[in-house]
Amino acid sequence: MANTPRKTAPKPRYDLAEHLRTPEEMAAYLDAWLEEAPDDVSGVARALGVRLHAQPA
Repeated sequence: MANTPRKTAPKPRYDLAEHLRTPEEMAAYLDAWLEEAPDDVSGVARALGVRLHAQPA
């Protein structure tokens, strides 16, 4: 028998924006990104996108 890869169940997608509930949490998240990787332009852009997604409607 040939080795066939096992199919695994898809992992649920983790949405960080669901966990940023207050403006303070959102600001802390952006501050952490800017402290840890200020030169990572794509990471900072991604963090801004998460923050905008977390913003209450």
